[in-house]
Amino acid sequence: MRLCLVVILGISLLISGAVAEAPDVEWDEAFGRSDADYAYWVEETDDLGFILTGWSYVGPYHNGEDDMYVVKTDRFGNLIWDQTYGDSLMDRATHILPLDQGGYLLCGYSNSYPPGGTDIRVLRLGFGGTSLWTKEYGADTSADYAYTISPLNDGNYLITGNGSHLGWYFLKIDSSGNVLNEVCVDRPQDVHQAVATADGGAIAIGGSTQLFLVKLNAFGDTTWTRGYGGDSFGTSVIEMPEGGYAAFGFKRYSLLDDQFWLLRLDNDGDTLWTRHYGYQYNDQGWSVCRTYDGGFVMTGSMYPSNGSDERQMWIVRTDSLGDTLWTQTVGGTGVEIGQCIRQTSDSGYVVAGWTTSYGEGYYDYYLVKLEADPELVTDVAENEFILPSDIALNQNYPNPFNPATTITFSLPRKEDVTIDVFNVLGQRVRTITSSEYPAGTHRVEWDGSDESGRSAASGVYFYRLTTGSRTIAKKMQLVR
Repeated sequence: MRLCLVVILGISLLISGAVAEAPDVEWDEAFGRSDADYAYWVEETDDLGFILTGWSYVGPYHNGEDDMYVVKTDRFGNLIWDQTYGDSLMDRATHILPLDQGGYLLCGYSNSYPPGGTDIRVLRLGFGGTSLWTKEYGADTSADYAYTISPLNDGNYLITGNGSHLGWYFLKIDSSGNVLNEVCVDRPQDVHQAVATADGGAIAIGGSTQLFLVKLNAFGDTTWTRGYGGDSFGTSVIEMPEGGYAAFGFKRYSLLDDQFWLLRLDNDGDTLWTRHYGYQYNDQGWSVCRTYDGGFVMTGSMYPSNGSDERQMWIVRTDSLGDTLWTQTVGGTGVEIGQCIRQTSDSGYVVAGWTTSYGEGYYDYYLVKLEADPELVTDVAENEFILPSDIALNQNYPNPFNPATTITFSLPRKEDVTIDVFNVLGQRVRTITSSEYPAGTHRVEWDGSDESGRSAASGVYFYRLTTGSRTIAKKMQLVR
């Protein structure tokens, strides 16, 4: 653990409305095996630790050009294990997905294996990083790249990437890696991410000169495509529980003026509102996450001064309308890039990227854990969500639980109430109730199943109460 430089930014002329207190850095760690290590994805695991991946440039005296590199830590950032995967040439990982049944799916691309070209590569990993099976996808001599792998509602998985002769490339595979469907969308620019949607389809984002979205239905057919803005770059997308989507990236307003760009869209991709965040120079956004109170948190990098190469990791937190609550830069005297951000089960945040300020190589994996967001917790009791004076959401009982638990809430007046359950990825698992309730105390029960009636896996979940004037959330743990 090290003491990193943290700067809280709230210049109202440049970022309007930044008035709240930013959370402190709880810890930060660097990891690396070689000259250059780049982390592209991080997830919290069931043991409240973290799994992150990217690639490690190992040079001619080690195992080739690049290797897929996976790091597992405990909740305090201490290394539990790390593994590389690859052969003599280029092997890069871009996404890792923890599985409900244990272990992980790792995806990326490689040109180290016959018959040639660059192929999409997916590995099934055990708990300690042991490779259980490996699959390659793509034409024999073409260049095919995978960037994300997402769970679908039917228990299968969606791989999203680019094919040199295909445009945007979507593969549906089962839990053993067998191809169930293959879809190509003719788009001239790279895709960067896709996520499963509640209707059984998916939403994908990309574009390097214009932000693009593509909506697929459950059969892989294109429902709609949209382009937004002028000189813009699409990097991250999420489905909103209340409907529609949030798209994120950055937009160029002048030669040296890239800014974070957040768009709120309806179900058809029409724009509801847009917000931009930035200073005088290039600020590039790479990842957005929905927060438990319905707001957003974003990360990327910012240049503190014109012409300086010392980019800093930048984090922006907003409310549900995109208005800034706080911003923060993190890092040392070198370059820090934020590539992926996730909210953690203690109401804090974890960011993965890379650093030149710390570690052993030129670039190293950089993992930053922020403390609980003051917007989500009180100053009195750690990890307790804010309870508004006129509406109360109580802790579920029992907790932990198996198979069912009871949630109570209190209303001072008649209200329309919705209570949803989300997993740690921010995906809605179940709507427990959506109805009008009179004033008083009420009880509802969650039986531990999802909307389809299937039993949810063990792990941390969040239940959220929404009324016309309040949103309150708490966490609970299901133990099978």
